[in-house]
Amino acid sequence: MKLYRRIALGFVGVTALVLVAVIYASLVRAEIRITPLEQEISSSFIVDVALRPIEETQVRGRVVSRDVEFSDTFTVSPAENTEPVEGKSSGAVTVYNQRSSAQPLVEKTRFLSSEGVLFRLDKGVTVPALGSIEARMTADASGAGGDVGPGRFTIPGLSESLQTLVYGETTEPMTGGLRYVQMLTQTDFDAALESLRQEAMASAEAALEEEVGVFEGRALMVEDLLTASDTEVGEETDRFGIKAEFRVVGVFFDEEELYRLAESSLYQDIGEGLRPVGVSSDALDFTIDRYSLEEETATLKVELTGSAIPSAAHRALSRGVFAGMTAQEVVAYFEENHLAKTVEVNIRPSWKNRIPRSPNKIKLLINE
Repeated sequence: MKLYRRIALGFVGVTALVLVAVIYASLVRAEIRITPLEQEISSSFIVDVALRPIEETQVRGRVVSRDVEFSDTFTVSPAENTEPVEGKSSGAVTVYNQRSSAQPLVEKTRFLSSEGVLFRLDKGVTVPALGSIEARMTADASGAGGDVGPGRFTIPGLSESLQTLVYGETTEPMTGGLRYVQMLTQTDFDAALESLRQEAMASAEAALEEEVGVFEGRALMVEDLLTASDTEVGEETDRFGIKAEFRVVGVFFDEEELYRLAESSLYQDIGEGLRPVGVSSDALDFTIDRYSLEEETATLKVELTGSAIPSAAHRALSRGVFAGMTAQEVVAYFEENHLAKTVEVNIRPSWKNRIPRSPNKIKLLINE
């Protein structure tokens, strides 16, 4: 009888231990919640633009061009500690004539600024009746005093009654009273030529757009056809003039269609376990690689950038990776692998300090 009692008590004890182990095992859990760190993603490819595309990888569009000519005068950037040299200020003046008859003005005609600074016409002009004419004038004396600002100029040689009808006005300051003469560098020349290129592009863009009419996407490029300067690189001067002829090429295309191709390329190139979250047409960049005006075709270099976050399928986020780790080790793991901005680890029961070794008892949550 006692033997049976001992066996029964032993069985009850073993059952209780098993039950406790089962309950304990069911309670042991770990939850890891992260705010993922965004990673930059990009894709670059080449696409052809054609008026009548025959392949899925081509984009519909047109290729047009316009030749333009621009010229301007530029100042040389003064180097540090450059000593100024006195010169005579000069600049453009618009001469107005409110009389009913033309007004001739000979070379060296005097023009007086409101500050009392005297200038003289570089060349004689005839101002049309009730009209105006552009001319240039130069200060009578050297020095910084001739560098006056925009304003009205009277003509002392005319009678007082005529001075109110025939006069000069400037919109830009007179310059050259103090000149910083130094060597023209290639850097100064290149910067000046580039400013003319940008001016040519801006000037031609509207005309090209009007010619094409229907496409929202556009890429422009400028080619130098002819460049001439009145000053050679290496010569000493304070200013120099450039005259240049450019060809502005415009490639106009279906931008939505290009973005669709770029987006598809980006998704194909994205790393395994990453999910795009920040991709838009605003990040689409393209430049002209080559073109043919005769065939009206062009090739664009295209790049699309965006951002992505690791998903639960990322191999670095496999639940088995965290088995047996402490909470501190989990946080350090995400920091070392640059995968998350914030990490929260919750292990149950609360007195447990290590994550369960079974991946099935580990839950990984990713904040969107």
